[in-house]
Amino acid sequence: MNKIEENATLLLTASIKPARGLHSLPKDPNEREDIYLDVLGYYAFKQNRIKHIVFIESSAATLNKFYELAKKAKDNKNIEIISLDQNSYFPKSQKRILSTCLKGYLEVMLIKNGIDKSSLLRKSEYIAKVTGRIKLLNLSEILECSQEPFDFLCDYKDHGYLIKRLLGNKTAASYCDSRFFIAKVASLYECLNYLCKSCPADGFVLEKALYDYLNKRSSSLKIIKRLPLEPIFVGKKGHFKGEDYNSITTNIARKARSISRILMPWFHV
Repeated sequence: MNKIEENATLLLTASIKPARGLHSLPKDPNEREDIYLDVLGYYAFKQNRIKHIVFIESSAATLNKFYELAKKAKDNKNIEIISLDQNSYFPKSQKRILSTCLKGYLEVMLIKNGIDKSSLLRKSEYIAKVTGRIKLLNLSEILECSQEPFDFLCDYKDHGYLIKRLLGNKTAASYCDSRFFIAKVASLYECLNYLCKSCPADGFVLEKALYDYLNKRSSSLKIIKRLPLEPIFVGKKGHFKGEDYNSITTNIARKARSISRILMPWFHV
C-alpha cells in the first residue's frame, strides 16, 4: 500500500430522492436506496484495502439501513454516514434550468458541504470520489499505480469529442470525467469554492466546469490528466435510459479505451 492509498478516503455521493426536475435513473426512491446500499456494502466488505469511507446523501432521506451497515463493518472499516438536505439549496426561480446543469450545481454543493461536515475527509490528504451508484472494481489497482504526489488525478476527455462531431454530434465538447477522480482535499475544496462562486445563473455541467477549472490552474497545480488504468465500472448509468455498464456496447468501448490507454496514452477518449 503506497502513501496515496494510505491517505485516501473514499467518498460516495448519493441522492435517494433527486431534486424536482432532475432527470436521474432509476426514479423510484426505494430502488435507488437498494442500489446505494448494495454499492456501499461492496466497498465495505469486498474492497479490503479501502479503510475509510464517507457516504453523503443529498436529499435528507432516512438512512437507518446505512447506519446499520456501517456498524456491521466497523471492525474492518471506518465508515461515516452523512445526511444533507441539498435539494433546498437551489433557488426556486431556477428550478426550470436544464437537468444536467442543476445536477452539476447540486453535486458541487454536496461535496463541499460534505467536506465541511465530515471529520474523516478533513483529516485525509486525498479524496477518491466515486458516484455512489457505481462499483469501481479496480479502485485498489488504480490507487496502487498512483505513486507520485498530485493535486488532481482524473480522466480528461478532450480528444474524443472531435470524433463525435465528425459523427454528427455538434454539441460535443471537452470534459473531465466526474464519475471518479482523486484529489487532494485542499485542492478539491478550493476548486469547489471557485465553482460555487462562479456559478452562472443557469447552473453548469460539472464535467465541463471541472475541465475548464483544471485547465486554468494547470500551471499552479499538479494535474495528472489520465488514469493509469481504464476504470471498470459496474452498475447502471443515471442517464442514457439507465444503460448497464456491463452492456455489449459499453464493454466494447471499455476494451477499446484500455488499448488506447496503452498504445496512445496522449489520446484522451
